Amino acid sequence: MKRHLKSCGKLKNLRSLTNTHAHTDRTSCQRIELDKALDAMASTRRQLISFIQLNTLKTIGPENIAEIRKKYVPKEYLDHINSKKNIQIKKYRDELLSRNPLNNAMYQIRALSRESKRKIFSNLESALPCESRFNALKKPHAAFGYSDKFA
Repeated sequence: MKRHLKSCGKLKNLRSLTNTHAHTDRTSCQRIELDKALDAMASTRRQLISFIQLNTLKTIGPENIAEIRKKYVPKEYLDHINSKKNIQIKKYRDELLSRNPLNNAMYQIRALSRESKRKIFSNLESALPCESRFNALKKPHAAFGYSDKFA
């Protein structure tokens, strides 16, 4: 019976089920609990419909969220968060200022060498056939005659 009730989504279907299956072997307590659940569903549905009709369900925009925060979030907590953000920003600025121009140049050279290596390898892959020594070195299982399934 529970599975059947779960599959039915509408309130009318639930009411008709309780009326048609009243002759089954359910106890009166089960019927009372079911009626209470149905009444609760109906009351919440009625409340939602009345809210919609009265247009009291409003969408929350960013302005409303800011107002709600002002009302309900304590000022000390907001100050704490802002101070943490300021500390992080100061640390980042100090780190950028403390870097040496030589270190920055070294980082750029390393990045360029990585990019050039990638380009060379991709050009070699496109130029050489699939069963070349380069691909065998890249995939050791291919050098020993294993298929790609064991990769």
